[in-house]
Amino acid sequence: MKLLTFFFIAYCFLFSKDALQGSSALEKSGFSGMVLVSEGFYTSGSNEYNDERPRREIYLDTFYIDKFEVTQKEFKKIMKVNPSEFRGESLPVDRVNWYQARDYCNKSGKRLPTEAEWEKSARFGSYRMLGTGTTLVEKLILWEKRNLIS
Repeated sequence: MKLLTFFFIAYCFLFSKDALQGSSALEKSGFSGMVLVSEGFYTSGSNEYNDERPRREIYLDTFYIDKFEVTQKEFKKIMKVNPSEFRGESLPVDRVNWYQARDYCNKSGKRLPTEAEWEKSARFGSYRMLGTGTTLVEKLILWEKRNLIS
């Protein structure tokens, strides 16, 4: 996906279905910042853009996803480096390639999402992905929606 090319959309997932037993087990294991995405179909792709065609229904099993992006502080704690251009401990880490993102997730006991898992999470039950506004106003509204969802 185009968004993943330059910025680390740092959502990691648990490796096994054994971790899907309940939120109390999740909190005890140190993964309390994750949310459950329930199994089911979602609409993938779009007929609006050539590189997203065709729009189709895809089924995914239940999985957990990080609620928030990985901060620079969290990334540096595990990877011992902060590659970000826009510095700030509480800001999301950026300028991370796929291999660094994979290594971070592995060291955290998680994994990167599949494209389908990421897309289902980003769509948040909609046909349109959050974060794809075309005007500045749309982008600001989408940013606010993403940051107000709890």
